[in-house]
Amino acid sequence: MRFNSPDEIELPLPYGIEENRLGFYVMKKNEPEFIELCNFVPYISSQVTTFDGYDTNTKVKLAGFDSYGNPLPEITVTNDDFDKMIWVRQNWSFDCNIVPGGGIKDRIRYAIQSTSKYAPKSEDYSTTGWYKKNDEYVFLMPGDSENEVHLEGKLQSYQFSRHELTEKEYADIFMLICNVAPNEIMQPLLSFVFLSPLNSFLHEAQCEPKTVLMLYGKTGSKKSTLAALILSFFGRFSNTDLPLSFRDTANSIIYNTGSLKDVLTVVDDFHPSQKSDEYTMTGII
Repeated sequence: MRFNSPDEIELPLPYGIEENRLGFYVMKKNEPEFIELCNFVPYISSQVTTFDGYDTNTKVKLAGFDSYGNPLPEITVTNDDFDKMIWVRQNWSFDCNIVPGGGIKDRIRYAIQSTSKYAPKSEDYSTTGWYKKNDEYVFLMPGDSENEVHLEGKLQSYQFSRHELTEKEYADIFMLICNVAPNEIMQPLLSFVFLSPLNSFLHEAQCEPKTVLMLYGKTGSKKSTLAALILSFFGRFSNTDLPLSFRDTANSIIYNTGSLKDVLTVVDDFHPSQKSDEYTMTGII
């Protein structure tokens, strides 16, 4: 939620806003006196819970107003950075200033957190595959209308694309794909396509397959093109934008495959040109 002016933001006493500044009140001679905490007014505009397949983390989006009442750009801050307040200078420049003194940052943090009641909450995922949500299994994938799923880099080509086709149209397309290459090549490839979404359940049953499929052939035999065609069951790919390559580092491949649960992926370009390449690429396998 974005406010139109600082006056719309309600804070619990003794906190308040005066002249586009955040502060708190103390009683002096039976009169409230405003003590400034910072020369801007920050608030939480939304809360996002992210799940990467391993851990769940909460991030907040912060917005605010400067000392002139002008809106500040919305920024995303992690739990670890929120208390440190380093995000103020990094994102909103030196014009936004915090008053020096002990306990000041804690007071600002408390005032900001009290605005969370206005902030909508959402869930964001950076992984694909089956996920148990509210006691039901959902299949996470970019393009899903019910869940926000975001992948990075070349992994952004993974996405659901829903088309209203008849059973005959689906069958015709499938038969067309089956005839792209000989059966001894296409049948294992298509088996892997439909096996991949079952991995989570096979893992729970302790019978998860522990094999990979390798396309072997001479340069120019269209291996990457065929791999892209098969991978397009899970998104939009071509032979020039396959998600992973043996030219990537081992850490990069491990990191990216960690986001690709219950879907098929391709590590392309296995053709070592010298001994050092052969050692590195074979080590990835």
